[in-house]
Amino acid sequence: MMHFGRSNIIIAGTKYISFALGLFWALGCFWGSNMFSKMQSKITRISFLMTPATSFEKFLSGFIQIVLLYLVAIFVVFKLGDYTRVAVFTVFYPGFKILPSDLSLFVVQNGVPDWWPIWGMFSIYLFFQSLFIIGSILWYKKPFIKTIGLGLAIYLIFLLINSAFIDLLYADGMNDFVLKSNSFLNCFDDSHIWRYSIVFFSCFTLFNWALAYFRFKESEIINRI
Repeated sequence: MMHFGRSNIIIAGTKYISFALGLFWALGCFWGSNMFSKMQSKITRISFLMTPATSFEKFLSGFIQIVLLYLVAIFVVFKLGDYTRVAVFTVFYPGFKILPSDLSLFVVQNGVPDWWPIWGMFSIYLFFQSLFIIGSILWYKKPFIKTIGLGLAIYLIFLLINSAFIDLLYADGMNDFVLKSNSFLNCFDDSHIWRYSIVFFSCFTLFNWALAYFRFKESEIINRI
C-alpha cells in the first residue's frame, strides 16, 4: 500500500498548477491559430464574408472570443479542476486537510506582493498568442503547425546569426558574451527587468494585433473579388 504524505500533497498541488499553466499557454496559442477557422473552406468562407458586418466587427468578434472569453473559460475550468482535486484527495486521504491551490504563492515574494512577474509572463503569453493569430490569417489550412514550423525556422536562423556575431565581436565567444550580459543585467533589479519586458512584449503584441487586422481586412477584399 502506498503512503501519501503531506509533502506529496503539496507537490501534487504545485504540479497541478504547473500543468494548468502549461495547458493555458498551449490552448491559448492553439485557439489563437483558429481565430479565422471560418475561412478554411469555401462554403464557410463565403458564409463568413457575406455576414452583414464590417471587417473590424468580424475581427473584434473573433478577438473577444479567442483572447478575452478564453481567459474567463480557462479560469473557470481551472477552479473546477482544482476543487475536483480537493474532493478526490479528501475522500482518499481523510487524515489530511486538503486546500485549494494557493495562487498567491506566485504573487507574494518574501511576504511582499509582487505582481510584476505575473504581468510579465502574461504579456509574454499574449505576444506568443498574437503570433498564432497572425498565422491563422496567413494560412487557412493547419495554421497551428505552420506557425510553429515558421517560428522554429526563424529561431534557428536567429541562433546561427547571433552565434556568428558573438564569435566575431567577442574574443572568448559565448563565454565572454554571457559574462558581459550578466554584468549588464546585474545593474537592474528584477522588477525593472519585468517592467521593461512588459513594455517590450506589449508593444509587439499590439503591433501583431494591428497587423492581423489589416491582413484580415486585405484578405477579405481579395476573397470577395
